[in-house]
Amino acid sequence: MSFEERKGGPVGRKSREKRERRLAKSPEDPAFLLRRMISLHNQFGARKQVKDTFLTQVRETRTLICQYDAADVARAIGVSELWPANAGSHVKHAFAWCVFLEVPLEERGGKRIESYADFQQFAEALHAAWPDFPTLEDFSPEADWGQTKVSLGGRFVPVFYGSSIERVPDFIEAFRITYADVPAALAQMDLVVSLQALIIEAIPHLTQPPVVDAERGHVELPPEDFWLSYRDMLQKIGQLSADWRQRTGTSLNADLGGYKAPLTWESFGNAAFTGDAVPFLGVNVAGAWYPMAVRSAPGTVIDHWAKKKAPSISPQVHSRLGQFVFERYDGTLPGPVVLVLGGEICSELPISSVTSAPTGVYLICACDHELVDKQAAVAAAILAKARQAKNIRFKLIGGPEVLLSSDGVNGPSADELYIILAPALATTSVGLLNLPDKPVRLLPLADLITIFDSLKNLEDLERYWAFCDGQRSALSPFSRGPADLFASFMDTDEVLVDGAVEPTMISLDPSWGTSWRFKALAEFWSRAPRVFPDRTSGWRLSEGPEGVIEMSS
Repeated sequence: MSFEERKGGPVGRKSREKRERRLAKSPEDPAFLLRRMISLHNQFGARKQVKDTFLTQVRETRTLICQYDAADVARAIGVSELWPANAGSHVKHAFAWCVFLEVPLEERGGKRIESYADFQQFAEALHAAWPDFPTLEDFSPEADWGQTKVSLGGRFVPVFYGSSIERVPDFIEAFRITYADVPAALAQMDLVVSLQALIIEAIPHLTQPPVVDAERGHVELPPEDFWLSYRDMLQKIGQLSADWRQRTGTSLNADLGGYKAPLTWESFGNAAFTGDAVPFLGVNVAGAWYPMAVRSAPGTVIDHWAKKKAPSISPQVHSRLGQFVFERYDGTLPGPVVLVLGGEICSELPISSVTSAPTGVYLICACDHELVDKQAAVAAAILAKARQAKNIRFKLIGGPEVLLSSDGVNGPSADELYIILAPALATTSVGLLNLPDKPVRLLPLADLITIFDSLKNLEDLERYWAFCDGQRSALSPFSRGPADLFASFMDTDEVLVDGAVEPTMISLDPSWGTSWRFKALAEFWSRAPRVFPDRTSGWRLSEGPEGVIEMSS
């Protein structure tokens, strides 16, 4: 976290130096145009040199890869990218996959990678040939090995947290809610989860703490025992995952030579930035199937479906989101539900869940991320109508009316209603949404998953909103993410700036939210029982006397 303050400018000699510098940069200076031409020439020359160097590195990497048996290369790249210490070099490994995919099988040699010495020779040559990407590998993901879990086929299985996207378990849950009515989408995410679980469970000793962050862009040679274990797993994983893959079709499978990879300096950089460099989950090599970019695979599926289909907010979406809230908060009516104001049904605002708490009645409404402004206006109009209504009730879509009442007669007042819009998951790329006017609130679906899974009660939600409102005017534009703000709310005991300091701008660590969430999830799953009583993870776990784990819902 950093604070910046604006102060008055210097005087005297400093002002004279500033004037001289301004003059030297202006057309009034006779040498200005010449210096400008030289500067542009140097910039063009440097840019061309970077492009040429990149193409040279592509050729060197291709020459190396073409010497070897294709299946051995697929396994070797997979071993290198999945070694936990290499989690911060995902773009380099995406580059290697691009080069690997572009070359047809018949143009490859037959050199084998049969021993660890062979693997070491190949990996060190690969690491020396590929480019560095300091502006793309600019963060430090967790070098974890299954410390967090998600549901799959009735049980909870380990997944990778450190990835090209933040808060992977929450994005997986948000995806499953967003595409609750699209079986093909759910099947592809299930395949990703199953692949990660198979790999992690094959080498369980790496699950032991502590987990540190991978260094940005760092790459190293995996040790021999890891190479042996994972190489053997990769030889079997196609068969082990056959049932899951059969349900997903082949749209995210690649064939050697069938992919026109983005292998110019501009095209690869753009593709890596948007997550499109390796838009596949696996590759077919001589009748065998090998996974690719496994840590980044959840993001691959999310972006694939974001381009393929605009999510519709169906009753199944509302139902699944409502169930998520119901599993975590007493007094929740899962949807889909609509408001009934004085006998008039407000069908224009479907509600995913209604939760009654001491601080009010919270209406969570899943909505299309492209229609947020429209839904915000609808929500504001409904709240205005509620203030004029004689009574406020709720109606289950396709079911009876429901009265939420403390005395059995009177429903909630309009002032007790709080509407939270939850835009469905879009792509993994950065996007901007307009905040609605209070009392309507906005929480993108993945952020809602993070926050609602972490709150003790909805009274804390009101304190979080107050915390956000108190900081928002001073926050930099890139420090307003709900998850980062929630992490700072939790870590600072609701006091972001101590004492009499009044900063004009506050910048939060952009990794604050994902780092805090990893610690919270890792602690939860370290305490979790093998089977939860209701087979959901919507429990709060704490350590009681003599190390006994206490569960509450």
